[in-house]
Amino acid sequence: LRTTTNTTLRQQLTQPMQPINTDKRGLQGHELLAQTSISVITRNINQVIKLSPNHTIREALEILKVGGISGAPVFDEGVGRFIGFVDLMDLMQFLLWIYSHDPPTSGLDLAKRFSMQVRDLVNLSGNDPFLPVPITIDLATFVKAYLRQPLRRVPIINAEGNVVGLVSQIDVIGFIFQNFQAFQPMIIQAIDSIVHLEDKATVVSVHRSTLAANAFGKLMSHGIHGIAVVDDDNKIIGNLSASDFKGLTEENFEKLQTPIDDLLQDSYTHMPPIFMTGDVSLYEVMETMLKRRIHRIFITNESNIPSYVVSSSTILRIFARSFPL
Repeated sequence: LRTTTNTTLRQQLTQPMQPINTDKRGLQGHELLAQTSISVITRNINQVIKLSPNHTIREALEILKVGGISGAPVFDEGVGRFIGFVDLMDLMQFLLWIYSHDPPTSGLDLAKRFSMQVRDLVNLSGNDPFLPVPITIDLATFVKAYLRQPLRRVPIINAEGNVVGLVSQIDVIGFIFQNFQAFQPMIIQAIDSIVHLEDKATVVSVHRSTLAANAFGKLMSHGIHGIAVVDDDNKIIGNLSASDFKGLTEENFEKLQTPIDDLLQDSYTHMPPIFMTGDVSLYEVMETMLKRRIHRIFITNESNIPSYVVSSSTILRIFARSFPL
């Protein structure tokens, strides 16, 4: 789906306001974040979906699918603490290993594999390390020190070292978006002009005829959560993400042998690709991410040929770079 520049929105955002020295771009926003505790955006751990180390892979996939989430913390009641995260990348890595070793026709072995416990998959992919953050930290320090790293979510701990909540990249982006006036004029600049060259992530893509197993394998080998599906003209026609793995079971495991185009058409969890042109504002990119509940947007030319990807990590790096040293 292509989203276009909202003229009315841009007019509203560009109403006259007190000038901000562009040499201190984002300083007002930095002051706001520096004065805001991370506790303001922390989701209480009691309201977070959790996995048990005793859950099977089959159960974990179902829990993530029903919850509409890509990962969850694992709480071990035996030791009374969290032992890490398990997300779709961990599950995908293991199941792709199964695919390469046990053909889909070996039903008995496959059932046993899906009955393995989650405890064996904690951060298997290395994608979602369990790095606790103290609840006393302010948001400016959090963004600068932690979220310039590729961390999708972090556990928040109290003075006793107990996990009391979680914060994700989208939680931080949501707070900045709600307080967008403090981040002008930076937030209304065109995304093309504000994303540093090193932050313009190269678009990883697969052709629509690529087998699903190979497409997911490419996603894993690049350590990313989503890749573009393109046609013969290299135009985006789909988006393959880790979330498309949620519906996989031992009963339909053979779908990994079908073209990715067919798999996406059959997947009820599949979201159409979101792409925008480089003249849209940072505000509009953030608004689209939050409304669509997505973590990446493809930036394309007018022919829908992708140029680069803006992810939630990209957005946080934009703000982190604007903070005073």
